Amino acid sequence: MISGLLQPALLTFLVLLPLLINGYPIFFNDSGAYLQAFTGMASFDHPLVDRPIFYSAYLYAFRTLFHTNAAAVLFQGVVFAYVATRCSRLGWQSGVRSWLPLFLILPFSYLAVMASTLMPDIWMPSALLAAYLIFNEPGPRKCFYFVVIATSVAFAPANGVIIALSVAGFFAIVLIAKVRLPKKWINLCIVVLAVLFGQGAVSLSNHYAFKVYSPIVSGSAFLYATLTRENLADDALSRECAATGAGNSICRDLPHYRNLSGNTLLWGEKWKRPIWNPENQDFLSKVNRRILAAHPAKAAAYFLKNSLTALTLFPANLDQLYSVKYNTVAGPATWLNNYGDMARFSQSMQQTRRNVFGYLKLYRLLLGALFLATIWLAIRNRLHANPAFLGFFVFGLLFTIANAAITGGLSLPDYRLNVRAVDIFVVMLFCLACGSNPSPSSQVGAETPQA
Repeated sequence: MISGLLQPALLTFLVLLPLLINGYPIFFNDSGAYLQAFTGMASFDHPLVDRPIFYSAYLYAFRTLFHTNAAAVLFQGVVFAYVATRCSRLGWQSGVRSWLPLFLILPFSYLAVMASTLMPDIWMPSALLAAYLIFNEPGPRKCFYFVVIATSVAFAPANGVIIALSVAGFFAIVLIAKVRLPKKWINLCIVVLAVLFGQGAVSLSNHYAFKVYSPIVSGSAFLYATLTRENLADDALSRECAATGAGNSICRDLPHYRNLSGNTLLWGEKWKRPIWNPENQDFLSKVNRRILAAHPAKAAAYFLKNSLTALTLFPANLDQLYSVKYNTVAGPATWLNNYGDMARFSQSMQQTRRNVFGYLKLYRLLLGALFLATIWLAIRNRLHANPAFLGFFVFGLLFTIANAAITGGLSLPDYRLNVRAVDIFVVMLFCLACGSNPSPSSQVGAETPQA
């Protein structure tokens, strides 16, 4: 019991070292949008149209209870550390070998920086591990894993699509290969219900605010911006405006929108509100269908190229994403004034030092070495016969591919979102390889009683 709590507690401390070193939760550009919650600009009555309100509510609740934004970051670090510890012990054959690699690697990883940031990104790796644990652990912990998955989906509805694709692929392989998986239908229902619970909460929130049930209100806008980035739009926007009339704000300002693409279209202050407007999403959906019908081969090639690019171990300039110094007079960081945190944020290493997280470049090299070491261990120890290792390899690989397809193929490529799946897949697979011995069992994902 003590060791079962001590290991996650120690890992929480190590995972949140970037928070402790920085002196304040790491701030990202989108953090400002989440901090708008319940400060007069965003609430359940008037949520932000480009993201659900639930992570904002999460930050607000922890800030209200504990009077610091660090409390929300601490809790998400605890959740991630717990599920990571539990998952690493699935291959436990020799004690310390199963969890020591996790403790040595994670403090210097991109995952630790992600966990220490005022963003919901770390909840996706947590949901991956929770979903796999549901298929591998008996008992009441499944309730906790259910909550982790549902929370992750409520914070970012695209997570639900990624989890659903991963579980569907994993289950299809189990059925085709006729692998014995205890209580597989019950466990499948738990994961599906968790995803539906999270998606349902977002859908109800969106219906309350925008009168639409879609969990991703501005999904058509993001896809349109993706297609324009590759010059696939041609005159599809003009043709649709001619067909439907100039009854919406986009068609009324057609000359400007016709020349915009990608991030400028989505985030330009003058243009983004009409593009995100829920009333314009049906119109943009028709435009997207026109584009895809006119250029099916080019769109498929673009989707495949971005999806494969998202699987890279070595994305460029990843360290610089979290080393930005923010303007404290204008811009997203000014929302910290509403919490009285501007002084502490201004004194953080992120604001006072250059390239605080430059070590992430070396970590990418370490990750590549871990991947090669995992292959060597798998071949040497014949881990293809080990259920914990083989099960996570299949499930994690499907998850990584699904994440690449959604965050790389169907949207503007964002390495911040891409590497979260790649990193947890490589790190956890290495830990299971270190802590696993060859097993004669061919049972993939069998439930294993844990201490």
